[in-house]
Amino acid sequence: MEETNEPIIPAQPAGLVLLQDAQFYLYETGRWAKFLGIMGFIGAGFLVLLGLFFGVIMSLLSSLPHYTSSPRPFPAMLGGIGGFVLYGSLAVVYFFISLNLYQFGTGVKQAIELGDSVQLSIAFGKLKLFFKIKGIILIAVLCLYGLLLIGGIIVAAVIMHHR
Repeated sequence: MEETNEPIIPAQPAGLVLLQDAQFYLYETGRWAKFLGIMGFIGAGFLVLLGLFFGVIMSLLSSLPHYTSSPRPFPAMLGGIGGFVLYGSLAVVYFFISLNLYQFGTGVKQAIELGDSVQLSIAFGKLKLFFKIKGIILIAVLCLYGLLLIGGIIVAAVIMHHR
């Protein structure tokens, strides 16, 4: 008898059926996802405020006589704008991460309440995008940590060499 590597396909494909427990867990997960999404929106707002605060502080520092007479690597106004751009960019990314989580939460709740498989699929698409963005950010942060570690080792080696 010959063996084949082809999958066995049943005559009538069975669809995925969500048991009541699974529906309950998804519904509760949706509620928490919606809550965390809202908290993320608030966090993004705080990042914008932090950027504005940083910009104002840097502008006020530039008007102080002690600060203007001392040498500095960059003008204070540029530091204020740079800080606002940095915090603003982080806020935008954080907002879109939170938006995907919020949309998953509302979508999964509606899908369970209405028994709508299409809505559930759309909600899971939002969850996939949420995890994809978080994963890309994690990879970027790990790369940055790696570069900082290598840079620190190089700086330490140069300092030790010049002693």
